[in-house]
Amino acid sequence: MGEIHMMRLTFLMLFGNAIFYLIQAVSCCRILTRRFSWPVMVLGFAVGYLLFVLPAIPFPETGMIRGMIALVSFPLVDMVLFRDKWYRCLFCGVAADMISAAVLLTPEQLRQGLTFQPIPVQLTSYAIFLSASAFFLWMFTLLMNRYKYRLSGREWTLYLLFPGSQCLLLYGWMMLCRLDFSANRMWILLAGLVTCVAADAALFTAVRGMAQRVELQAENDLLAQQIDHQKEHYAAITAQYENIRRIRHDIANHLYTMDLLL
Repeated sequence: MGEIHMMRLTFLMLFGNAIFYLIQAVSCCRILTRRFSWPVMVLGFAVGYLLFVLPAIPFPETGMIRGMIALVSFPLVDMVLFRDKWYRCLFCGVAADMISAAVLLTPEQLRQGLTFQPIPVQLTSYAIFLSASAFFLWMFTLLMNRYKYRLSGREWTLYLLFPGSQCLLLYGWMMLCRLDFSANRMWILLAGLVTCVAADAALFTAVRGMAQRVELQAENDLLAQQIDHQKEHYAAITAQYENIRRIRHDIANHLYTMDLLL
């Protein structure tokens, strides 16, 4: 097993990660509600990009610490820059950072890191990585904006446990592929990534559907109560109208009798 090298600071690495961070930022801006003006948002994302890249440089590209830095920095930036509830910002930040494609490299290349590979290999890897990430984030944005839903903070927290466990599972597969590479294991990793994304989308759709059904049931119960109140009000008005009609009839009879007597 070769030595695991730290990530190297290169222009291509900074440029590729900047594009990836920009894709994430655009996705969150399409989903969440901005707290500040666009110049302030751009400045905030620039600071967030530095927090996303610079602290991770001393660690291996496939290391757990580097992944945790990315999973922590992006949600924190979302909580500062957007006015949505903290759990929605947390979910969008974590999901945006987790939705990415695995880079097809050999075990030795994975141990060395992408920044130590030849320029053509880096360009190809970034092209595949950024294209797949843009596609998955586009699908994620459509999913989040397609329907109206309301989930509580507790429901969001419970839902976040599922993609979090998937992240650990995929990281374990990545480590296994890095130590003992084979084509079958890499295909299993890619199949697992696609399955996890599909499962997250299906689970979110199911949770959103349950929330919508509960909300619809509450609205139906409220409407039923309003209809019952309207029926009671109509019955009271009808009874009052009948009482007034009888009084008018009695008054008319009294006037007619008085007229005859006169």
